[in-house]
Formats: sequence, C-alpha cells, structure tokens
Amino acid sequence: MKESLRQICVFRTNADKWWDYMKFFKENCLNSSFIHECSLEILMGININKTAVELCINESFVGNDENLDDNLILKENHDKFKNEGIQIWPSIFINNAIYKVFYAVYQ
Repeated sequence: MKESLRQICVFRTNADKWWDYMKFFKENCLNSSFIHECSLEILMGININKTAVELCINESFVGNDENLDDNLILKENHDKFKNEGIQIWPSIFINNAIYKVFYAVYQ
C-alpha cells in the first residue's frame, strides 16, 4: 500500500520524472527485500524531492495511525475506479475515456 501511495505522490509532485521512477523501481526494487529503502535510493538518484513525496503520503492519512486510518488518496482512487468501472490497475485514460487493452502474460 505504501509503495502505491509513493508512486501516486511521485506523479503528483514530480510528474515529469514519474516514468523514470517507475522504470528504475521495476528494474531495481521489485525483487528486493527492502522495497522502502530501494525506493528512497531511486528518489535520490533521479533527483526527486523525497520530502515532498513523503509529505504527500503523510498528509493523505486521516489520523496518526497509517494501519488503521482512512487514506484520502486511496479513497479518491477507489471511488473513481468504482464510478468508472475500472477493474485493472494501472489504467490509462485518453480524452476522459478508459483505454482497455486485452493482453496475455508470457512466461
């Protein structure tokens, strides 16, 4: 959950670097046992303001307990997904319409 929030906050605070973050995260952190630390290294490595991203994450919680309190960003996304009928994440919108592609996973 925290990494999903981090990715959303990277986009909200540094949209021009979001693709770079996602690329490096996939290449370096997906199989890591230390995802949080790996993510922070990427933020610093591609010159994203870590403080702004963390502030975005922290301010999105309603209360002081991240494990129990509601999260405004996740609620906003959930409501949009529900209203738009989105069942796949991540989803792409083009001209306010969801772009659906069916794909196969190759092993």
